[in-house]
Amino acid sequence: MLKAAYQKLFLNKTWPAVAGGAAITLFMYVYLTSLNIDEETRNLVIYTFLGMNGLCFLLALYQTAWGLWRVLSLRAYLNRMPDLVRDRLEYDFQAGDQIGDLYFTSSHLLALQLRPGRQWGTVCIPYEEIRQVRLKPDMPNPVCLEICRTENRPSHYVFFQNGISADRVREIDGKITVLKSRAEPLTPKTTEQRKAEKQEDKRIERRKIMDTGIFFAVADFAAILIFCSLILLAENGWKKVRSAQPSNRPAWLEPPGGVAALSAAETGHLLFWPSLLFYLFMAAAPVLLLGGLIRFMRGRMRQRDGEALEWKSRIRMAFFTVMVVLFILFVGSVYAADVDLWGRLTEGVRLLTGN
Repeated sequence: MLKAAYQKLFLNKTWPAVAGGAAITLFMYVYLTSLNIDEETRNLVIYTFLGMNGLCFLLALYQTAWGLWRVLSLRAYLNRMPDLVRDRLEYDFQAGDQIGDLYFTSSHLLALQLRPGRQWGTVCIPYEEIRQVRLKPDMPNPVCLEICRTENRPSHYVFFQNGISADRVREIDGKITVLKSRAEPLTPKTTEQRKAEKQEDKRIERRKIMDTGIFFAVADFAAILIFCSLILLAENGWKKVRSAQPSNRPAWLEPPGGVAALSAAETGHLLFWPSLLFYLFMAAAPVLLLGGLIRFMRGRMRQRDGEALEWKSRIRMAFFTVMVVLFILFVGSVYAADVDLWGRLTEGVRLLTGN
C-alpha cells in the first residue's frame, strides 16, 4: 500500500506539467531572442512565463508536501496495527478490488488521493467507522463522494474527475455494508505458517524473474565477450608469429634484445588452437543460444493474465538473443574470410604434424 501511495505521490501529472512549462519558457526565450523586437517587450513576455511557471511549481510543491504528510500519517497508522492485520490489508490491497481511488479490503477502506485539505487525500478508514456514503450535497456537479463517519469524526471526501453516478454511490455503499458484515476476527498465524508463506513468496518471485528470461541477457553478453576475446587471442597469436619471422628491416629498427625465434611446434600452436577455438565457438554458441531460446519460449509466446511485464521482457530477450546470434555469425564470417583463418588453421595442423 505504501509503495502505491509513494508512486501516486511522485509519479503524478503535476511534475510533467511543470517541466512542460519550463520547456515552453525556455523555448520562448530562445525564440524571442532570435527576433528583432524591443528588449522591454521581450523581458515582459519572459517574466510573465516565469511567473506563471513559478506559481505552478509552488502549487505542485505544496500539493506534494501535503500528500507526503498524509502518506507519512498513513504509514504511522499502519505501523500501529498488529502484524496480522497489516499483512491482511496488504494482501487484500494487492487483490485490486477498487473503484476509482477507493480500495476495498476485508477490514478497511483505503482512499489514495493527493488533494490538499484536512478532509481530503490519503486515508485508511475502518468499516465500523463508516456510517454512510453519499454525494457531497453542497456541490452542483456529482464529482465528490462524501464518506460520513461516526460521531465526533469528520467526513472524508473523495474526488472523481469524470463524475460519479448515483448508481455507483449505491454500489460503493452496498459493498461497504457487505464487507462490514463479513468482518471476522483474525486468528494469528503460527511461526511455521509465516515461514512457509515467506518461502512460497520467494519462490514465486524467483519464478517471475526467471520467466522474464533475464538469464539470456547474461548469456548474450557473455557470448559477445567470449567472441571478442577469441578474436583478440587469434590476432595476438598471429602477431607473435609475424614478429618472429625474419624481415628486411635495418638493425636499428629491431626491438631491443632482437626477435625471439619460434619453433615449428610453437608456431603451429599459435596458429591452430586460437583458430580452432574460434570455429568451435562460432558453431556451438548460436546452437546453444537458439536451442535454449526455443526451449524457453515454448508455451510462453502468448501473453497470459497478470504477466504483461514478464511477457514484454521475454520478447525483448528473444529479439536481443537472435540479434546476438546474427552478430556472431556475420562478424565471425567476415573476420574469418578477411584474415584467412582457415588457412591459419590448416597451416597450424601442418606444422604440428610435421608435414
